[in-house]
Amino acid sequence: MYSVKNIEHKSLNDKDLIMICDIKSIFGDYSLSSQKNWMQNNLKDSDIHFLLYKSDILVGYANLVHTILNINEKDINIIGVGNVCVSTKSHGFGQKLMLEVNEYIIKQANIGLLFCKLELRDFYTRLHWKSVKIDNINDVYSMILNQKSTGVIHLKYNEELF
Repeated sequence: MYSVKNIEHKSLNDKDLIMICDIKSIFGDYSLSSQKNWMQNNLKDSDIHFLLYKSDILVGYANLVHTILNINEKDINIIGVGNVCVSTKSHGFGQKLMLEVNEYIIKQANIGLLFCKLELRDFYTRLHWKSVKIDNINDVYSMILNQKSTGVIHLKYNEELF
């Protein structure tokens, strides 16, 4: 059985922090102190740690950041999705995590934005994210969720990548 826990960054306890760092370290050589420093320097108190559990075991993690996207010359508050990771690939944890993230974003009546590598673009596309071109972002692929415009849109992102 799956469950989801959303924790504002300001309310993150040491136990959850260590579990998050453990799951993130599966995909890179990141020390506990470097991850704590990154979170302290890059997340706002109101940003969300999004945790997916199977039974009592953390199997998926993403952070949801409050940020701004410029759409057609208008700054819009959106939710950025970053640090998406799972404990084990090919068990459906990533899909389950992202479907829960999608539901959260849509219930908030918000727009989601994520940046990914080319090899992950099809995965996110299957989960209803759409590839977009952001005028001033060239090094990664950009994807958007729940953006309702049907016309031509011009996007700019001037914040830090998450």
